[in-house]
Amino acid sequence: MNKLTNFSSPEPKRRLPLPSFGIDVNFCRNPQCELFTSPPDPYDKRGRPSGKVKSNEPRGTVGGTGDEKTYKCGACGQQSIVKNNGAIVEEYRRLRIRFQPEAPRDFCPSIACDSHQKQLSLHPELYRKPGRTAKGTQRWKCKACLTSFTVGSRITRQHRSNANREVLWMITNGVPISKICDFTGLCPRDVYRKIDFIYDRVVDITARREGTFDKVDWNTVGRRFATDSQTLHLNWPNKRTRAQIAVQHLCTAHANTGYIMAAHLGLDPSIELPDIGENMTAAGDFSKPRAFRSQARVWSQTEFKEYVDKITRRVAIHPMEAPDVDLDLQLPHRGAMIRQDVMQLAHAFLLRRFLGKGDERFVFVLDADSGLALSFDSAFATWIKQERADVIVVNFDKNQSNDQRYMLVNEGHEARTLATAISRYKWNAFSKKEKDDYTDVVIEGLTQER
Repeated sequence: MNKLTNFSSPEPKRRLPLPSFGIDVNFCRNPQCELFTSPPDPYDKRGRPSGKVKSNEPRGTVGGTGDEKTYKCGACGQQSIVKNNGAIVEEYRRLRIRFQPEAPRDFCPSIACDSHQKQLSLHPELYRKPGRTAKGTQRWKCKACLTSFTVGSRITRQHRSNANREVLWMITNGVPISKICDFTGLCPRDVYRKIDFIYDRVVDITARREGTFDKVDWNTVGRRFATDSQTLHLNWPNKRTRAQIAVQHLCTAHANTGYIMAAHLGLDPSIELPDIGENMTAAGDFSKPRAFRSQARVWSQTEFKEYVDKITRRVAIHPMEAPDVDLDLQLPHRGAMIRQDVMQLAHAFLLRRFLGKGDERFVFVLDADSGLALSFDSAFATWIKQERADVIVVNFDKNQSNDQRYMLVNEGHEARTLATAISRYKWNAFSKKEKDDYTDVVIEGLTQER
C-alpha cells in the first residue's frame, strides 16, 4: 500500500508571544497612532508566499537580539519592548489575592460539628446564651454539640492596648523602635507584637475597602488619580549579612481625598532565588527571549548580576565605596525581586479592575517615567480609545532653588486664574472640596482640548 505524504505547511513561527487569559499588551502603545490598540500580526511571515500574508493586519517589525525583543509600529514608527503576557497575568493575580479580609470568628469552633463555619450573625437559631465570662464577655453555646465559645474583641489579650494609637503614629512617622519603647514604656517584644496586630488590621480594612470600590460614585468624589514610584532602601533582617536592599515601590492615590488606591512593593516573599534558577534552567528559559519564557516575572540571581555589571561597567567607583555600592544593588536574601515593567503593568491592570464598573472618564497623572506611562497606556488602551481615560505625564526638576520653585508656583497661580477667571484672593477663600471641583473642571477642559 502506498504511503500518504503529508504536504501540510509547518506551523508558522510566532514573533510575538501568545495572549494570556485575554491580556495582550504587544501592540502600538502610541495613543496618537491610528494603529493604537490594534493587535499586529503575531506570526513571522518571512519566506512565505505573499499571497498567504493578510494585507489587512498591521504588521510592523520585530527586532532585537538577546533577552529583549522590540516591536516597531509600521504606521508611526514608535518602538516598544515586547512584554511577556503570562508574567503580567501572574503578577496581577498575586496582587489580587494579596489582601484577604479576616475570616469571621462567630461560629462553633468544633470542626466535627455541623454548625462549624455557620456564623452566629447569619444563623442565630443554632446558638444560645448560657451566660457571661468573669470579665463580662458574652458566652455562646452551640445547640448541636454543646461547645461553648466567646467572640471577644481582637485586643482582649493585648498588653496595654491603649498604646496602639501611639505606636501606629510613631511607626508611620519613622520613629525608631528604641524611641517607641522610651515614649510608650513598652518592651521591644510588645512593640513588635503591636506592629503585627496593626498590620493585620490594615490588611483586613484594605481588603474590605477594595471590595467596595464598585459602589463608589467617582463623579462625586473625583476622577483624578496620581501615581508615583520610589526606590526604597530596606534593612534586611539578617544578622549574617547586614545590608540594605533597594526595592521599587509603586503607589496610586486618589487626588482629591489622598486615599491610597493601590501600593505595591517590587518584592515577592513567597518564592526563593535558588528555586527560580532551577525552574528556569529546567524550562530552557535562559536560551529564550524574555517575552517567550515560562518565568519572566522576577529576577534570577545570574541575570541580576549581569544587569549590575552592565550598568556599572563604565562607572568609576572609588575603592573605598565599592563594597557599599555592591550592597545597595544586591538581591534580597529571602523572596525574589519583581521586574519593574511587570510590576507597573500589573499595578495598572489592578487599578483598572477597581475602576471598571462604571462609565466615568478618569484622569491619571503620572511621574515622568516612560515605562510607567506606557504601562498605563497598555492597561487602559480601550478606555483611552473610547475617551474614558486620559494619561498626563508630569516632569519634575528637582535641582531648582527655592526661588525658582516659588516663581513656578506663581506662574501656576496665574495660569489657574486665567483658566477659571477666579482671583487668587477668592480662590483662597474656597473650601477644599470647591478647589478640587474647580481643578477637576479645568483639567478635564484641558484634556478635551487636546
